[in-house]
Amino acid sequence: MNLSPEVKAQLEEQKKNCVFCKIVSGETQGQIIYKDAVMTGMLDINPAVKGHALFMPLEHYPILPFLPPETFSHLFGRLPAIVATVKKAMVAPAATVFIANGGAAGQQTPHFLAHVFPREQGDGISLSGKPSPTTDLSAFSKSLNAVMTEHFNRNPGKGAVKSSSSLYEDDLVTCEALGQPWGKGHIVLTIPGKEFDQLDEDASRRLFTVASYASSILFESFQAHGTNLIVHTGPSEDNPSGFRLHLLPRWQDDGLNLTWNPLPTKPNLEEIKSRLHDEFFVLEHTPSRPKQETREDTSEKLQKILEKTQKSPDTEIERAINEARK
Repeated sequence: MNLSPEVKAQLEEQKKNCVFCKIVSGETQGQIIYKDAVMTGMLDINPAVKGHALFMPLEHYPILPFLPPETFSHLFGRLPAIVATVKKAMVAPAATVFIANGGAAGQQTPHFLAHVFPREQGDGISLSGKPSPTTDLSAFSKSLNAVMTEHFNRNPGKGAVKSSSSLYEDDLVTCEALGQPWGKGHIVLTIPGKEFDQLDEDASRRLFTVASYASSILFESFQAHGTNLIVHTGPSEDNPSGFRLHLLPRWQDDGLNLTWNPLPTKPNLEEIKSRLHDEFFVLEHTPSRPKQETREDTSEKLQKILEKTQKSPDTEIERAINEARK
């Protein structure tokens, strides 16, 4: 996202009062378990489960669309290995990643971050919703297919959109609607045959590139107030089995309760920090693979679309694509 000087100035003011920026700078103490040149990870001081951790960019960005391509690529490329490391350290059979964009989605801090929860049956967390009426997603499907087709045209050999009965499918990622969605515009992304923590960096980047475009299209199409991205991998009470990335447009007072309560007795954070930090040592000193593709390739085109109110999102996206080809 290209930021105006006014927005950049606002972010600098926001940064001065950001508790996570103060932890990154060393002004405030935090339970740091991971740090590299781009991102950091720390324990949540009011955890929902033992090992509940927060991962975020070192620089201050309020929501996902503000992440620069390089930061987006690094953070989401590393995320499967981060999840695998948390599971290993906490001896957990499953994990959940929770991302909130906007107050309506449950975001409580202006610094973009991902909650990572090690999961097991009976852990008291339920990040799922009640069945809701289905939504017509045909226009969304056409829009996402058009945007990703152009993305692959600009990245030859990096993937291809496939014709299928799903909302969207390429040679790696599938996007579908749930038979019983939790709310309007609820979709699910998967990589068939894989658990999330088994993905390599390129596969995870592809997954979140599709998710990022899909989120932006849904947000504008339905005039949402925020979005959630929720990754469930492995069996837990709110995920019977397998890996799913849930993408949810959100509105104020939409009735969805995607929250959790802190543990009634706070665990020994120093002991958990030590366990996690030891496991993260190897990852911390393992170079990230060079990026193969990111959402940067079509971000300018998509931004033109998102600056407008989409009465017909498929038409607007096709028009932007046609203009770019002239």
